[in-house]
Amino acid sequence: MRIVFISNYFNQHQKPVCDVLSAEPEVDFIFIATTKMGDFRKKLGYQTLKEEYVKSLVDGDITHDECKRLIIDCDVLMCGGADPKLIRDRQKLNKPILILSERLFKDGRAWKNILRAIKYNYLHFYRKSEYLLCSSAFAAADYNRCGLFRGRTYKWGYFPECIQYKNTEELISHKKHASIVWVGRLIGWKHPEGVICMAKKLRDAGYDFSVELIGTGELEDELNKKVKELDLEENVTFTGAMPPEEVRKHMEKAEIFVFTSDANEGWGAVLNEAMNSACVPVASHAIGSVPYMIDDGKNGYIFNSEDWDDLYAKVKALLDNHTERTTIAVRSYKTVTNVWNAEVAAGRLLDAMHQLLEKGKMVIDHESGPMSQAAIVYDDWYLKV
Repeated sequence: MRIVFISNYFNQHQKPVCDVLSAEPEVDFIFIATTKMGDFRKKLGYQTLKEEYVKSLVDGDITHDECKRLIIDCDVLMCGGADPKLIRDRQKLNKPILILSERLFKDGRAWKNILRAIKYNYLHFYRKSEYLLCSSAFAAADYNRCGLFRGRTYKWGYFPECIQYKNTEELISHKKHASIVWVGRLIGWKHPEGVICMAKKLRDAGYDFSVELIGTGELEDELNKKVKELDLEENVTFTGAMPPEEVRKHMEKAEIFVFTSDANEGWGAVLNEAMNSACVPVASHAIGSVPYMIDDGKNGYIFNSEDWDDLYAKVKALLDNHTERTTIAVRSYKTVTNVWNAEVAAGRLLDAMHQLLEKGKMVIDHESGPMSQAAIVYDDWYLKV
């Protein structure tokens, strides 16, 4: 089976799944990168990676004509962020294509959402050989509004490195008591100000705790000033940006991971990493990965996006119950090591591809996790103007 995965550039969130696919003896796997990684992504810790199976169109590893030939001739095409013109000839032949996509409607500008709907209707309407791998719990609903991929949507995501710790209980026991970590760019739609609001409420209620905000961005000076004004310097620390491996070390020491982004957070691979580090996640409902990965109250908590009172209440409840923190931390860890990881995702994907080639359709019987049916999950974000 020849599988071609075409996307904009190759990065650490795609590598684990690609490594599994390329290692399969029965699979001839090729990743085609169509653009160079921007400096913006590099500053966020993304690394320029090169594997034998990666062919770069911009670096001259293959020509444009060779790229189009690979796309047409492969058994299954996986398509991420790439120029739609590259796959048009394959579409005309009605050959299998798996579209990997986050949600369409990330912001509240109605005109932009309408333009996106028109664009995607034009590209994919009535193409029964195309399937949607949803890298957001809201992707199926957004495409459904466009009349696309109905009955052909499956859960997917991003799958960063999954670490199997020898002793999970020991990892959890060495975490700093009442420690909270937040990771991301200090920008508007990631809402780091929510962490400051939560911290003030906890301090005013008499809790002894610590919060680390890892990252940098345009709001950094403003947030530092706010922390000083509220006299939260003993509780809240800004660490600045750091490499991904250092971020994981901080997660391994933290009990609670707070994730405050709104619907602009397409997936949020930092959730995978935090849960893999046995943090208890408390995350906004609007983040693409959250409805897929968190079972509210069992392996983490979900709060209403931008409702800082709700965030505070969920974190407070965890700080009040050490036993619950430990129990949920173990479940959080197992969610990634047992289900939401590259090995499980790639294995299920290969099974689906075999069925697609042999039977002409994907027969899926997974109840949850990667490659299970993606339900239509609506929210009201698209109504905002």
